[in-house]
Amino acid sequence: MPLRGKKPKDVDKRLKMLLFGRAGVGKTTASLQFPNCYVIDTERGAENYSDIINKSGGSLFQTTSFDEIVQEVRSLKTEKHDFQTLVIDPITVIYDDLVASWEKRVGTDFGRGYSAAKKEWKRLTSLLSSLDMNVILTAHAKNLYAEGTAMKILGQTFDGPKGADYYMDLVVEVSKVELSGGQSPTRNAYVRKSRIATLPEVQGPGDSGFEFSYENFAERYGRDLLERKSEPVKLATTEQVEKLKETLTNRNDAAALGAKWLRAASVEDFADMTSAQIEGCLQWLMK
Repeated sequence: MPLRGKKPKDVDKRLKMLLFGRAGVGKTTASLQFPNCYVIDTERGAENYSDIINKSGGSLFQTTSFDEIVQEVRSLKTEKHDFQTLVIDPITVIYDDLVASWEKRVGTDFGRGYSAAKKEWKRLTSLLSSLDMNVILTAHAKNLYAEGTAMKILGQTFDGPKGADYYMDLVVEVSKVELSGGQSPTRNAYVRKSRIATLPEVQGPGDSGFEFSYENFAERYGRDLLERKSEPVKLATTEQVEKLKETLTNRNDAAALGAKWLRAASVEDFADMTSAQIEGCLQWLMK
C-alpha cells in the first residue's frame, strides 16, 4: 500500500483564543475591540459595554443556559451574517453550572457528573473549532500551584474546564501594569500558550508582553485573517441523522464505525456533521 502523506501547506487559521485574568483587568473590554462581535454574556457583565458593542456593529445575547449557547454557535455556523468574532464572556460560570447540573442528575460517585459535563463541553469546543469566525473565550483567573503541593503559587491560570486550552491556538493572560509619574495603567498581554509563530509564548519573568490593543494584536496575527467574512456551512438535517442511525442499527461494528466517522469529522455528535459528511457515510453504508 503506497504511503499517503503529503507536503503540508500553510493554513489561514481563524483566531481561537482563551483570554484570562483577574477581575477588573479589562478582559471584556479587550475582547470587544475585535471586529463585529457577537457576544454571549453568561454573567450580565457585557451589558455595561453596550456603546462599544453597538459602535462595532456587534450584538449581545445573554444566557446562563449551556444548551442555548450550543444552539447559538450552531446558528452562527450555518446562517449568513456579518459577525466576524464570537465572544463567550466568561466560560467559568457556565462550566461550573454545567457540572453542578450533571451532578444533580447522575450524582458525584466516581466523578460521573464531571465526566458527563466534560463530554458535553467537548461538543461545544468541537463546534467552536470549526466555526468560521474569530473565537474569544474569557475566563476568570485562579492560582497556579506547583505540582505536588498546594502551598507554592507559581502564578495565575484560567478558571474553567480542564483542557479548555487544548482546543485554543492562543492562551493569553491579561494584566494591568501600573506606570510611574501619574500615568494611567496599561493593559498588557502575556502569551501563555501559542501555536501562532508571530505570537510566541512569554519567555520568562522578564518578558513584559505587549500592550493589548486590537491594532497591536492585528499587526502580529494578521488583519486580513481577523477581518475576513464568515461563510456558513450546511449541517446535516434531522432526517439524514435519523437515517444514518437507523442504517447503523443492525451492524455489529456500529459503535466503532460511528466513532471513526465522528473523529474524522472532528465532532462529538452526528447532528454536528455537515450534510455532505453524513451523505458520504450513508453512501458508504449503501454499497
